Amino acid sequence: QVPYLFKGTRLEVEGNLYLMGMGIDISERKAKDDAILREKRFAETAINSLPGIFYVYDSDWRMVSWNRNHELLTGFSAEELKGRMVLDWFSEDFKEIVATTVRKVFDEGEAMVEAALLLSDGSQTPYLFKGVRLDIAGKLYFMGMGLDISDRKAKEEALHRSKQQLHLITDSLPSLISYIDSSQRYIFVNESYAKFVGQPRDEIPGKYMREVLGEDIFEKIREHITTVLSGESVTFQSTVLSPTLGLRDMQVTYVPDFKESEIRGFFASIHDVTEVEKARKQARVAHEALYHVGRVTMLEAISSSLSHEIQQPLTGILSNAQAAEVMINNSKLDIDEIQVIIKDIVADAKRAGGIMWQLRAFLRKQETNLQILNLNQLIEDVLIMLNSDMVIHNVMIEKDLAADLPQVVGDSVQLKQVLINLIINAEQVMEDFAIGLHKLVLHTFVGSMGDIIVAIEDSGPGIEEAQLKKIFEPFYTTKQEGMGMGLAISQFIIESHGGRIWAENQTEQGAKICFSLPAEGRPES
Repeated sequence: QVPYLFKGTRLEVEGNLYLMGMGIDISERKAKDDAILREKRFAETAINSLPGIFYVYDSDWRMVSWNRNHELLTGFSAEELKGRMVLDWFSEDFKEIVATTVRKVFDEGEAMVEAALLLSDGSQTPYLFKGVRLDIAGKLYFMGMGLDISDRKAKEEALHRSKQQLHLITDSLPSLISYIDSSQRYIFVNESYAKFVGQPRDEIPGKYMREVLGEDIFEKIREHITTVLSGESVTFQSTVLSPTLGLRDMQVTYVPDFKESEIRGFFASIHDVTEVEKARKQARVAHEALYHVGRVTMLEAISSSLSHEIQQPLTGILSNAQAAEVMINNSKLDIDEIQVIIKDIVADAKRAGGIMWQLRAFLRKQETNLQILNLNQLIEDVLIMLNSDMVIHNVMIEKDLAADLPQVVGDSVQLKQVLINLIINAEQVMEDFAIGLHKLVLHTFVGSMGDIIVAIEDSGPGIEEAQLKKIFEPFYTTKQEGMGMGLAISQFIIESHGGRIWAENQTEQGAKICFSLPAEGRPES
């Protein structure tokens, strides 16, 4: 063992603690000098290898030591650096904050500050400075490092500009925009969102959705939040109470945000569709009224047919009742014959009742009632209603109805209105065209796109090319006493059912009017 004198000093660099020291061999002076020289070289090597600028200032704030980087990065020579005052490195904009930081180092032992360092060419570079107080032989110093943070500042400024642009863009939108993290905390909301929930925009980030929206709204959307946080986009509509706008209809879209297959949160885009829904309701009411007027007007065209259809069972009931009365008065009761008479009366009564029920349902003003329907059956029902009218006007009906026709979703009364409109319209066209027997063919089949198509062909004169695109326009008519609303109403009804209607001429003679409807279970195109 050799006796040594050891001295150590704590050194803090970038938050890390080091022990820097030296040992002196007391027994041999030369060994002591060599050790000191080695320690000095080690210290200089360590300091010069630091990534930033290293400095030591005395209590008068004058530089007494620095590393090689200090010369290279600032552009000043060793002679220029020696004795340089701390505040000489900074413009007037930063001198006060730097002076406060230096005083804090001497008073409290350490401090940190960001400031722009003046270089030899007059330019400024943003630096992060860290200083610690040193007590060496009773004299106070502060030692520290400065790191160039130009890249970090550039990124921060770019991020700040991006945030400003995001705010400008999203605030110009009428939609409510927000971003919520996976813990259901708000990260960002635009101005429209803040106004809707009635809270200052700057106070919303960091809060939970339940806290901002309230219990009632949160419970309405809870299942959709669960869905989007499971990784699925979701769109839904909900009526909610805004503290600033009152009751509103909102259409909401949630889109999940992934990072390496992990859900970080989701984007929310919310549109106020209150006025749109109000307009839709008003349009629906107007259309229902229009459909009703169309059905009442149509009744005039088929009144004789309906009268005949009702008169037939009533005549049968009367005849059978009179026959039964004669049998009773003559005391010649035949129980079997009476039973047959009663069955005939019941059948005729049911037939008359069925006709009246269909007429009542057809004329009733009511909201659209969507059901799963078979178009073939609707056609059969309409032909029963129009049977007498077709006979009176010498119209021969031919049916070409596809077997196993897929069902559709629609309002049976409205679709019957379309069928009656098209059949009566074809009947009147044929009657004006020629006297004698007229032919009407009804087809149903599945179209190439999977939709259901109904085609009604007549043996009339056809439609002039100029009229083909106009016949569905409201108030357009070629009839002297027509209102021009039948085909327009039919178009409204078919399009409201997600279908389309069109007219074309047949190759040899007559016109054909077709309409299509999406099959049940198939999305509307």
